[in-house]
Amino acid sequence: MPTMNTPGNHTARTLRHQGLAKVLLALALATTAMWVPVATADTRTSAEKTLPRPASLQPWVDFWIDVYGRHHDGVLTLHDSRDAGIVYATLETPRGQSLRDRRLRAEPEIDAFREALLDVAEGERRARTPYHDRVLALWGPDANPLTLRAAAEHIRFQVGHAEAFRDALSRSRVWRPWINRVLTAHRLPRELGAIPFVESFFRPDVAASGNLHCRQANATCTSGTGSTSA
Repeated sequence: MPTMNTPGNHTARTLRHQGLAKVLLALALATTAMWVPVATADTRTSAEKTLPRPASLQPWVDFWIDVYGRHHDGVLTLHDSRDAGIVYATLETPRGQSLRDRRLRAEPEIDAFREALLDVAEGERRARTPYHDRVLALWGPDANPLTLRAAAEHIRFQVGHAEAFRDALSRSRVWRPWINRVLTAHRLPRELGAIPFVESFFRPDVAASGNLHCRQANATCTSGTGSTSA
């Protein structure tokens, strides 16, 4: 089927670069943190009791809160795909650009940081450009060369989704009671109902990968492999 560049699909592609379970939990915690303020006090208490918040995940939770809660779609965050605490730069671009145009804006910056990482790995410890300055500030002057070479292969950019998330919050109100009933029936934390924000932003026109497809027409879920719009 035709591909679609949607916020949910762009974020879902990061799961190929990160541990699936780790990122899903961090995303659930982040989206719940933004979803819960519009929920009830009982829901807030439930979130605190049912979803653990390991300290090791906190950088990812903070990262996704920025992506979904603070950055508009013209903000591109260049970061290490394995460590959300390593953010190389935040780029401002015009809103509403295509993913291709955003990639064209980000790639020269990614290449510059990659070159700086390799320079430092080869012993270039004295900063020569702002890119070298940033690499040394993030990784330290004594970083292992192997670590730096590996980091050069794991730079990616993330588009901000604050407006899309606010729109999804509005759409989610139609689905939330039904999702809560299903999760409760299966004795699962209601906070997992935040996952559709990542999958499709509650857009019925987006085909998503996975084992469950919810059809608004009859409010049922059917099994299937589905297709992913990249």
